[in-house]
Amino acid sequence: MRQTTKGRILAGHGANTLLRTPIIAPVPAGPGDLRCDQPTAALPAAALEGTIGALEQGQTHYVDVPGILPLREAIAAGLGADYRADAVVVTASVQEARFLTLQVLGQDSGPLALPSVVHPGVRKALGVRPLVHRWLEVGDSARLLPSVAAVGAALASGVKCIFLESPSRLTGAVYDAAEVEHLSRLVMEHSALVVWDQGLSQWTASGASLEALGAGAERVTLIGEVFPGVGLEGLAIGFIATSGAYAASLASVKQIVAICTSTASQYAALGVDESYAARRDEIERELRERRSRLLEWLESIGAQVLEGGAANLVAVRRTDAVSAALQERGLAAAEGTAFGAPDVLRLAVAGEVLQ
Repeated sequence: MRQTTKGRILAGHGANTLLRTPIIAPVPAGPGDLRCDQPTAALPAAALEGTIGALEQGQTHYVDVPGILPLREAIAAGLGADYRADAVVVTASVQEARFLTLQVLGQDSGPLALPSVVHPGVRKALGVRPLVHRWLEVGDSARLLPSVAAVGAALASGVKCIFLESPSRLTGAVYDAAEVEHLSRLVMEHSALVVWDQGLSQWTASGASLEALGAGAERVTLIGEVFPGVGLEGLAIGFIATSGAYAASLASVKQIVAICTSTASQYAALGVDESYAARRDEIERELRERRSRLLEWLESIGAQVLEGGAANLVAVRRTDAVSAALQERGLAAAEGTAFGAPDVLRLAVAGEVLQ
């Protein structure tokens, strides 16, 4: 019996393990939900007022596909000098940024390499239109980051585009200055491209400034959330910062996918720009204090904490004791299985869940 078109689609979807990767919600489902990537809060009044004002002044239409210029300028200002507003694309979430960069840069540049332990959204984005790719193993490193040697070997084998996270979306671990310098040399030596998710960099002591990779915008495309931690999480707004060579192609595919990012969301993001630096510092201090208390509790139940420097999360080895303790307190952790690390659980530092 001939298979229907619907049957073929469903069969193909069922066989696509990348596309079936579960996604992580951008906001918690309740006070015990510790699965989210970013901390969140109530949107500041200034952001709401600015958004309402923009809508009342007629900003109810589609805007420029790459995003409103003032917001792109604000994003570029927070990055290195190599990144200009005309090469910033405001995306409808960091997930869209993952999809666009993987599908456009990964398609154009040739063979692609990604960490074997990576945010589930990366696998899902890759599964929409699978590309030729290979996985960068993390080995026995407690950081669960691919080593510089693994990146070098991939480039030497012919890989032309590397996707990396620093901080890691699972552990919060970052590449140190010496590793970044080494990666820069490798990227230049092999004329390669890097897509670097630095979305959690706001919550590290060093800022994990990945735009410092000496190769600059011509070689390094940055992605992340726009001004995380202050209430924009539910509005689905991210960014891509790249070079002029790729910005037009990224915007063209974005227009096909989503026309443009929500106008209201963009004006809300613009409304938090002016006060963001001070608020971010305040949030990080609060997260560090809460993380210390979370670590004390994890130590008390014998949990093995993995190496990581991001204030907003803690990753631990999965054991029966840890799982039972979380269940007893009504806490839900992000499953490492979706990241490629089935023996790990990730806990967001969210609210006073241990009180």
